[in-house]
Amino acid sequence: RDVERSRGLGDVYKRQIRHCEVKIEVHSRDEQDIPIVLTGVNIDTTELLVTQKKAFIDPLTETSNRNKLYEMYEDEISVNTTGSGRLFLILDLDSFKSINDSQGHQAGDLALKAFTKAINSSIRSDDELFRLGGDEFVIISSDISKKQAPLLIERIIRNVSKVSRPTNISTSIGAVFLSKTMRIDDAMSLADKELYKVKGGSRGSYLMIAV
Repeated sequence: RDVERSRGLGDVYKRQIRHCEVKIEVHSRDEQDIPIVLTGVNIDTTELLVTQKKAFIDPLTETSNRNKLYEMYEDEISVNTTGSGRLFLILDLDSFKSINDSQGHQAGDLALKAFTKAINSSIRSDDELFRLGGDEFVIISSDISKKQAPLLIERIIRNVSKVSRPTNISTSIGAVFLSKTMRIDDAMSLADKELYKVKGGSRGSYLMIAV
């Protein structure tokens, strides 16, 4: 009974965890400039964090969304000059419209979830996946060489092709290596052009350029 009671209390405490931010103001210091009189305010930021998460997470696939992509790009994308860098990929689910039209939007949603799961099982833990909208996604790799890049892309295509529920699917990919000065709109435009070429030819494959 004591164990059950303590577990029950633990569950209660777990459900009541809040995120707080402490702001401290120094009112006076001693001769060595060490603070001696301070006041602090404890601010509950739980709801703010929840709101921010909703703003950056796609509710269907639970991946980062377009807002998060644009926010993190300028701050975090950096490319070194040693022959390796970051890869920017645009990919979509082939024939997504026909899935919605023939099997309904619920099947389309399930296909998107399965698509997302297959991508996540293919990329590395420090690669980033974003849903732009509809069936279109972006992947920004962590540091990768031009020799390794095709292996990553081919693994994504292969794992997506293994999906059979709710239906068989495939993906087409346009990719570009990010240069040190490439803006996000330029990266998207270049990768999208490569994707468009794939769609006009052999779907379920990819094209990649290095600039």
